[in-house]
Amino acid sequence: MTEPLPRYARRGTAGSMLWLGLFAALGAVAGLFLGNAVAVLGPVLGSGLGAALMAIAGAGAVWLTDPTIRGKADDPTSPPVQVMTFRLGVVGGGNMAEAIVRGIVRSGALRAKDICVADPVAERRTLFSSQMRVRTSASNAETVAAADVVVLAVKPQMIPAVMAEIGPLMGPRKLLISIVAGTTIARLASSCPAATRIVRTMPNTPMLVGRGMVAMSPGGDANAEDLGLARALLGASARVIEVPEEKLDAVTAVSGSGPAYFFLLVEALMDAARQVGLSDDEARILTETTFRGAAELLASGDVDAAELRRRVTSPGGTTAAAISSFEADAFAESVARAVRAARDRSRELAEQR
Repeated sequence: MTEPLPRYARRGTAGSMLWLGLFAALGAVAGLFLGNAVAVLGPVLGSGLGAALMAIAGAGAVWLTDPTIRGKADDPTSPPVQVMTFRLGVVGGGNMAEAIVRGIVRSGALRAKDICVADPVAERRTLFSSQMRVRTSASNAETVAAADVVVLAVKPQMIPAVMAEIGPLMGPRKLLISIVAGTTIARLASSCPAATRIVRTMPNTPMLVGRGMVAMSPGGDANAEDLGLARALLGASARVIEVPEEKLDAVTAVSGSGPAYFFLLVEALMDAARQVGLSDDEARILTETTFRGAAELLASGDVDAAELRRRVTSPGGTTAAAISSFEADAFAESVARAVRAARDRSRELAEQR
């Protein structure tokens, strides 16, 4: 279900979107017209002017055909940018908080001056203020008191102390979005006044490059508007889905820990490449480029991973020999055991807290 836009969010104005569309269309038409002209006049104009006109034609065609230039909203999988007006407080200035704030500032979803990041480390505060132009503070309490929405982004072991400090400052007029692993909604709510709206999330590290995955679960007092707001904030650097809270341990084991599984496989393949005689650079380039291309191939269409694997695996060929070796070592069951171990550990950590 698509959550409604928060009441303090708005899409780009009709006038600005109309002008943008007109300029894009004019650029496209001019570019395509000049492209046809070059084909006829190129021999007459000479190679220099002909090349310049071809460049203009190419630029116009790009406006018409490339959604990454025309705008993110042209991607049907990406929601339009929502320009919001409220005060955001981020408690904790680590890597995940940095990824979230960078995404928000880069997308323009919220003005930098409306964001304040609290962190005890001066170097981290300097990074946020100098690179993202947001406000910073050494005080969690002051940051939360001034905020309408709070993103909780501290280490799990810090939760008791941090919630004792900021919990009493929450309440029904504030929204708490937690990205803290292994910390349940009930645990957070126990430190807050009644009716505090809480959304618990599980992000992953590819948010650092704007390619993250986030699963979110609403607390009992959170409403559809709160979910829409959380989606807008986190969606600036990740894909966001909603799941029941009881599934978050499984989510942690798949997407939360998943990047580490990928990196482990990359390490193993690079080691194997060196063992069969490739240099370090050759091993790295071949492995990284192959995995990147395979991931894009998987994401590009409706063909699932099993079918793509079958298409690469010719009977009696080299890939078939490798797959047979994996299967002899129970590769799939090994992965399943690892995921179950991560899920169980996530449950244990939640119970300990």
